[in-house]
Order: sequence, then C-alpha cells, then structure tokens
Amino acid sequence: MLRNKFFLIILTVVSTISVSCNKVNNEDAVLWGKTNTYNPFLWKKQVPDTLKQTLCFDFNDDAVKYLTTPLKLGIFKKDDNGRLRQVRSDEMELFVNGKAVEGNVISVNASDRELEVGVVFNQNAADKIHYWYIKPIDATGLDRINDKNNYSEDEAIMEIKLQKRHVMNPLAEGLMWFGITILAALILWFVVLKQMFFPTFRVTRLQLVGPEPYLSQLKIKGYRMCILTASPQKQNWFNRVFTGAIKYEINPMWSAPVVFEPRDKKTVRVRPDKNTYSVDARFLKTNIDYVIVNEMTKIKTIMKIS
Repeated sequence: MLRNKFFLIILTVVSTISVSCNKVNNEDAVLWGKTNTYNPFLWKKQVPDTLKQTLCFDFNDDAVKYLTTPLKLGIFKKDDNGRLRQVRSDEMELFVNGKAVEGNVISVNASDRELEVGVVFNQNAADKIHYWYIKPIDATGLDRINDKNNYSEDEAIMEIKLQKRHVMNPLAEGLMWFGITILAALILWFVVLKQMFFPTFRVTRLQLVGPEPYLSQLKIKGYRMCILTASPQKQNWFNRVFTGAIKYEINPMWSAPVVFEPRDKKTVRVRPDKNTYSVDARFLKTNIDYVIVNEMTKIKTIMKIS
C-alpha cells in the first residue's frame, strides 16, 4: 500500500506543533485508506485488512528535554450533535508499529520520529466512508500543537477519511460468474449451435423392405442419425444429450454399417460402407423407392423415406 507520511512538529512551553501531509491542510480530510469486507464462503474467509499510514514527529529541543510522559493521541468521530467522541473499540482496532494498543490510544514519546499507525475495522463499523479525527487526549504539557495553544473538546489536529465497503465473497463471486458463463454456454449450445452442427431428421419414417420376410419401419424424426448395423450398440448419455440421439437398426443382414443423415426438410443422405454396398442414389427424397445392394451377398433392400 502506498502510504503518506503525516508530519507533526512538536514543541513545548513557548513552542508550537504543526501538522502537514503532502500540502493538505486541516480543512481537508486526508484519505487514510480503503478496505473491502465480505462474508465467509466455503474455505474463503476474509483476513482483516490493516489500513496503515506513517505519522512523523519533530520535537524541538525543549520538548525533548522537558517531555516526561508520552503525548497521547486518539481517533475521534462526530456524534449526531456534532460533538467529537472517541471511536469505540467495537468499531475499529488501532495498531502502532504492528502491535495493538490499549484503549486505541497512540502514545508518542519525545524520542519517536516515526510511528506506523494501522486501523482495522471491526464488524460493527458501518459500510461507508468514515470521517474521523486525530486529536490529543493528553497534551502532557505541550503549549502548542499546529500553532494552536489548546484544543477544545470538539477541535482536532486533522481529519482523516477511511472507506469500508462490503462486497461479495471473491470465491462466491467467481463461482457465480463461472456458473453464469456455463449456463449461457449451455443455452447458446442447445438453442442455436446444436441444431447447426448436429441437425435432426425432419422426415418421419425410413422404410426398409427385403429380402423377404425382412420389413422395418423406423421412426427417425428428431434423431440426428440412423445406423443399420449387425452388432448391438448403445449411445452414451453425454453424447445423446449434447449431440442428439442416434437411431439403431440391429439386424445380422447388415454386415457393414449403413449411415443415414439429414440433409434438408425432404431429403436424407445415405452413407453405406463403400466396400460392401452400392446404392442407386446418395440422396433419398420422400416417397421414392431406392435400392441398396450388398455386393458380397447380392442381397437387395428397398429404401423409402416419408
């Protein structure tokens, strides 16, 4: 995290304290940090984020010599009446140089030049931009802070701005978008692409006659393929769902497979094993008889679609 350094020049007796931060004056809220919080989901739990900034101190010689007890600073917020009240520990926890501090009080010794101050939001803190204030709790005898003699109960050294935002758990969000992507892909496939890549028969029947007594009336409408074969076959579930059902005609007379595929609304393409069969047409039209011949056995079968 990129951190600014907040400079406090601290003097005693006839001395002053001044605060600056990259030329930001006390009338402007200094952005301290931003954090996102989320609810636990499965194994993904939030690790509280520590919003850190570095406070730099510059004590003059009198302050170093006479300051016997630490300067104490606190984090305050305005109540509904505009009065400054210290931020409660159930809203945030304060860390100085990586260690939690008692009562959320920053103790500054005359020998301190830099303190890394971290703020951790607790669950009770509202999800919003918080405008908080750094002000002395105990000035321990310092005459001036930021060229100001005394700070009243409702005056602060500087105003800081911290943002707490509640977001969706990253794991849950990732799974949600993954699920949406898969669902969208499935809808696209089943509604549009499946019919483009695997069209189905729009004719109703395929009739096969001969040699006697062989007669078969196959309902093929809605299937993507029809296969005549001698060996029993079973289409797996995944292939059936995602590419379309295949109709099988099992009979020992089909010593090599013969495949029928849809071509258009009234036409079917036939693809016989070229080493076994011959046909008088590659494209079958409705209500016309076609002949397929087994060149090994010279058995003829009449084919007709309707």
